This record gives sequence, C-alpha cells and structure tokens, in this order.
Amino acid sequence: MGTKYTHLGFQYYSEKEVESDGCNAKIWHWISDPDGREIAFPYSPYSYPTQSEVESFIEKLIEEK
Repeated sequence: MGTKYTHLGFQYYSEKEVESDGCNAKIWHWISDPDGREIAFPYSPYSYPTQSEVESFIEKLIEEK
C-alpha cells in the first residue's frame, strides 16, 4: 500500500486483497483527507482509477463540505 496520487491535501491509496486461491484479487480504494480521515473511494475493485478520476472525486468531496 502506498500513496499513488495527492491532490489539494488529500491522498489516494489502494490495498490489493488476494484470495486464498492465489488467483483472484480485489482492490480497495481509499482517500485520506487532510485531517487523516479515511473515505472509501467507490471505484471498481478490479482496476485502478486515473489521476484525473481521483482529482475529480476529491473536488466533489470538497464541494460537499
């Protein structure tokens, strides 16, 4: 797990969970806000978002505050 994108003080990171069969995996997506709170990023568990998609999501979060 590592930060892949940062934008306006927010950070995107993901965690890949591999099933016990070793063949199937899902990716959990998270956004960490400037205060350290984690927000689940609703994105496909089978692919990674682009930087643009992450930035757009973060900007919508800020607008909702």
